[in-house]
Amino acid sequence: MDAPVLTLFLEAIAWITVAAFLLIALAVFIWVFADIFRRRDLSGLGKAGWVLLIFVLPLIGGLIYLSTRPSGTGDDDPVISWAPAKGAMTPTEELEYAHGLMQKGTITQGNFEEIKRNLGF
Repeated sequence: MDAPVLTLFLEAIAWITVAAFLLIALAVFIWVFADIFRRRDLSGLGKAGWVLLIFVLPLIGGLIYLSTRPSGTGDDDPVISWAPAKGAMTPTEELEYAHGLMQKGTITQGNFEEIKRNLGF
């Protein structure tokens, strides 16, 4: 293989590698930035500190954030409610569903009575 062609090929591979790392760093930066503002367990000062760190040291700050972030913040969990989406069931079906939850022990008798009252029974 000719030396200039090999050099061009290796330069292209190097540029592709650098571009891939920059895209990964950008993705980490955006994800961490969004995650910081989505969390409810951080105070305003804590959020400001993390944002400052990821702006000053984008890749390293993002990796530090990801390694120290508590796993059980609950922000990634979907919203859990006692019943499916509103309008998906008739009031009678909702009452039956709530009764089943009460029998399983998921909700208390007081919760069931409140649901019953809200449904108009």
